[in-house]
Amino acid sequence: GNVPDYVAICCELIGINMLKHVDDKADLQNNILGILEGKVPVMREGDESTRQLWSKKLAGGQEYVVEMTKLSSFLSCSSSFTTTSFQVDEMIRFKIQLVSTAALPISVSKVVVCFDNKKYDALAIRDEEIELSDTAPVNLSFEMEPFSNDAACLLKISSIKLHISGHNSIVLQFGDVFPVAKCKIVPRVARATTSLAFKSPVLVGEFQQLTLNLSNKEECRISNVMFCVQVKSTTYAAEICKPNDNAFDTKLDFRLECLDPQQSSDTSFIICCNSEANFDLSYVLSYSIAMNNKTYMCESRNDMVLSSVAPFHSSISLMSSRCDAMETLLTSDRCLIFNELSATHDSCIEIKDIKYEITQNLFSMKLPTKKSFC
Repeated sequence: GNVPDYVAICCELIGINMLKHVDDKADLQNNILGILEGKVPVMREGDESTRQLWSKKLAGGQEYVVEMTKLSSFLSCSSSFTTTSFQVDEMIRFKIQLVSTAALPISVSKVVVCFDNKKYDALAIRDEEIELSDTAPVNLSFEMEPFSNDAACLLKISSIKLHISGHNSIVLQFGDVFPVAKCKIVPRVARATTSLAFKSPVLVGEFQQLTLNLSNKEECRISNVMFCVQVKSTTYAAEICKPNDNAFDTKLDFRLECLDPQQSSDTSFIICCNSEANFDLSYVLSYSIAMNNKTYMCESRNDMVLSSVAPFHSSISLMSSRCDAMETLLTSDRCLIFNELSATHDSCIEIKDIKYEITQNLFSMKLPTKKSFC
């Protein structure tokens, strides 16, 4: 008199893997349909007391749940998302495929898709008559809107329930559908843009200021703005810190309350390299934006490869054969001015740089070694 167990056995016996005659399979399937109508299954064995027990059980109009996951049944079920990730402001789409090998068609009255996050269960229900037969698989498409606060969350289909309704109801439940269908809900792509600027190469042993510019290209104000800047180096050759701060680290966080549309804001930090190396500088921008009566989390990520170089040391002697004093301007990333350079004045300087120029149409040069010019 165990109705779920009897239905489970019938589901296996009428499947394609069981070597039973098609007429016997049809009889078993009719017994399942009879249970829906409150009829006692046709039994080759069993006395009158057994039939009375079945009749009493089926008279109440109950719902019987049959676990199909481990059965080799007539019905197979699979699911898949259309892509592995969805932005928090776009629709989540997935498909369910049902394949029946039963001798007779069977009608499903409702399909319910359940998730590990239970608040999505009410969003994936197909409440309509669906006929399953062995002629062709049935593909069902679903779409639902993610909750705005679920950015960076993983969503997985935990089970699929097929309701077969009548006086009694049978629920065929497929739990842990294989392969496991899952997707990630990611933040909305930020339309605010960032750019990183610095004035010269990163020199070993020197402190270099970098400026990170944020431009709000959204149509409305953004809030809870946060920058995360991180140096990635296998040798820990570079570290960063905030201006007027001596606490160097490989990661910094910057915060901004809000930024109006079409406005920009600059954030500066200091980088220091201890040795020559290649390293990655990554910065992540995240903020909140209110749209359509919802608050969305937005995010963008940027990476760039930088190199640190040792400073170039060279001694230069500048001499003039002119009797009158003249002014010479030496320009590069750093500027030096020599005043009153004359034949009786010999100036010697040391420059830490790779390339520099002497103006007033004299010449420009690269200095690989020590040289003297007259």
